[in-house]
Amino acid sequence: MLFISATFAIFTAAVFIFYYIPCLRKYQIHILIIASLLFYGYNNPYNIIILIISILINSIISYEIHIHKRYALLLTVAGIITNILILSFFKYNTFITHALSMNASIPEKMMHYIISISLPLGISYYTFQAISLIIDSYRQTTNMTKENIKIGGFIDHAKNSALFLSFFPKQSSGPIITANRFFPQLSEKFFQSIDWRSTFKLLIAGLFFKLVIADNLKEYTFWIRYPEFTALSSIDLIILMHAYAFQFFADFAGYSLIAIGIGHLFGYSLPMNFNYPYIATSCSDFWSRWHISLSSWLRDYLYIPLGGNRKGALRTGVNLLLVMVIAGVWHGATLNFLLWGLWHGIGLVAGTVLKIFFGPRNGNSMIRNIVKIFLIFHFVSIGWLFFKLPEASHVYAYLASIANNLFIKPNMKNMIPIFIYSSPVIIHHIFYYVKNSGKLKFLSKYDYVFYGLLLFFILLNKGDENAFIYFQF
Repeated sequence: MLFISATFAIFTAAVFIFYYIPCLRKYQIHILIIASLLFYGYNNPYNIIILIISILINSIISYEIHIHKRYALLLTVAGIITNILILSFFKYNTFITHALSMNASIPEKMMHYIISISLPLGISYYTFQAISLIIDSYRQTTNMTKENIKIGGFIDHAKNSALFLSFFPKQSSGPIITANRFFPQLSEKFFQSIDWRSTFKLLIAGLFFKLVIADNLKEYTFWIRYPEFTALSSIDLIILMHAYAFQFFADFAGYSLIAIGIGHLFGYSLPMNFNYPYIATSCSDFWSRWHISLSSWLRDYLYIPLGGNRKGALRTGVNLLLVMVIAGVWHGATLNFLLWGLWHGIGLVAGTVLKIFFGPRNGNSMIRNIVKIFLIFHFVSIGWLFFKLPEASHVYAYLASIANNLFIKPNMKNMIPIFIYSSPVIIHHIFYYVKNSGKLKFLSKYDYVFYGLLLFFILLNKGDENAFIYFQF
């Protein structure tokens, strides 16, 4: 059930009506859990079984962590390992089966059966959230205590955990919210408390990014496929690479904005996921702006526990590389995602080394910042080729074609529509500087005109509906 479908709009409206009926207010959490399970199992009911198993396992373990302090560390380690094993079985079953088949005699029928098991929707996301539930329970950073858990009992805790793990706006592709941010929000919600202005802006912006920009650019970035791209000019290849970077941002940022907007409708605040990532001046700056909920999770639950930057320069570099490799493999068990993780890990390490040797620059000039933005944007855009192309050799061929096809005539007729559909993303990032300058503050009074214009373009010029790119993860 896509966020951009009429079915989803009807589904959300129906849930919304039941959710705010006064006589059903004490059942709001139950309504959202049932709605989330219906949403989750809409295309494949099998998905619900895996999600319920995850909810039960993590509810029991996190509950026991609060009740039995003596065994808290053991339970925490067991919970983390269990979640990783479940994720690995479904996400990396093909890779693991092939690896085992080389050293052991696995029946061919069994091997085909394991490989044919489909990846449950959103399992990468709710597994990370489940791990945060386990760790936050151990750290005592949620609003749960031994006393109020005993008052509510296991059923109450399981109900809250079920909503935390299954809440349908964030179920498919995040944003990832941690237990210590979600559990304090568990309370009765009131219709009159909805911030309609903020919700409207989030939903319209998200739909515009997805339907008008991403889905239209997809018609052109379609040509980034092997071997067709080898016949294109260097200029075409560079423009297409830029177009895919803009499409990727618009697609994923659009999803996140819609998810956050729907969360607002039901009284829940989900974390912002993007903060003008393409004006980043370093790789670390980029990761503080791109997929913020994932990078924050990796920082808080992996990088800092590994030692962060507190163990010296060498250890910092190793930690950065390890975290980014894990981030790459989290997206999928292919060489491309491993190389993408290494690519960004090397970028982060290089930035750290430069900072050590040259120190932080004070009073950066605008020209220096523009150069940095230009370099980081192209560094990131090259990295996205590992997402777009299925094999690492194709990425090499793409870059080689840019170098070798300098004298092929470019296809000018594609440049104009690509520029038109990319320009809102460019303007969106330029707006960051305009907003910070405060010179156009008066325009905020008339932002309803701007969002009305976006709605007009959504109705007039939306592309063909396509699944969100991040659904595959």
